[in-house]
Amino acid sequence: MSIRIVCPLPTPLRDGEELDVPALRRLIERLVPQVDAFFLLGSSGESATLRDRVRAALVERACEIIAGRRPVWIGIGEAGTERAIDNARRFAGSGADAFVVCGPYYFGAAAQSDLVIHHRRIADAVTKPLYLYNIPQLTGLALSPESVAALAEHVNVVGIKDSSGDFIAFQAYLAAGGDGFAAYQGREDLLAASMWLGGSGVVSALASVGPQLLRALIEAVLADDHEAAARLQRDVVRASRVFFVTHPVAGLKMALAAQGLMGPLTAAPMQGYDRRTASRIRALLAESGLLTIGEATARPVVS
Repeated sequence: MSIRIVCPLPTPLRDGEELDVPALRRLIERLVPQVDAFFLLGSSGESATLRDRVRAALVERACEIIAGRRPVWIGIGEAGTERAIDNARRFAGSGADAFVVCGPYYFGAAAQSDLVIHHRRIADAVTKPLYLYNIPQLTGLALSPESVAALAEHVNVVGIKDSSGDFIAFQAYLAAGGDGFAAYQGREDLLAASMWLGGSGVVSALASVGPQLLRALIEAVLADDHEAAARLQRDVVRASRVFFVTHPVAGLKMALAAQGLMGPLTAAPMQGYDRRTASRIRALLAESGLLTIGEATARPVVS
């Protein structure tokens, strides 16, 4: 099965910032039929702010619930190279099918050579396929096409998730990776154009909230139905407004709370639940027809 829709899974939390396992199960069971793979401990999963034991619990429980029904990618990105390698070793036996790593954050990389060394050392250490994760708004420095080309030569580096929103750079990554190198768009508003140019698919938080919209858009692109794809791309852009009312992760969790799937709690210090914001997000979901899950009307979760 081709991997077109990768869901960067949010981490359901309960009081005390502990893992909410029943909510995790509800979310995964809803999504398994609708997505092609899961990405744990990405930006949407709050990897950088979760405690180590909560991250470990998420990986263990999610892999147990998914039970091989879909591939699982695990984010191992850290502020330091060796910390990322430690994460890869920690999760090597978890059931993960691939790892995903971003550039170093906090101090960050000063030059492209630093980024190449960082990623290459991690690629040398992992025992699973590795996806690069370009998100310069959080790491401070984007991977250049030349760096991607150099890293794509490594046997363990199999693709990239580009969340930069720089469509010119994305096109360069497509060319730099070569045959067999997967390039995933991290911005759902660029999905149709990315796939028309040869992109592999999308890694989008919208896959948790409205995976059916992403599926319909991808099918229209693959069918070469430009009119339908253009219309569906507009629908995707409209639905993604829920991520821009507040912090995108907080917006994601409030949207899923409105759908009755999980609570809206985020790991501190991210902004917490706000009724006015939640009401706005619920209204946006209703406009996009995303308050209904399956045959049941969603009941908001506020706990």
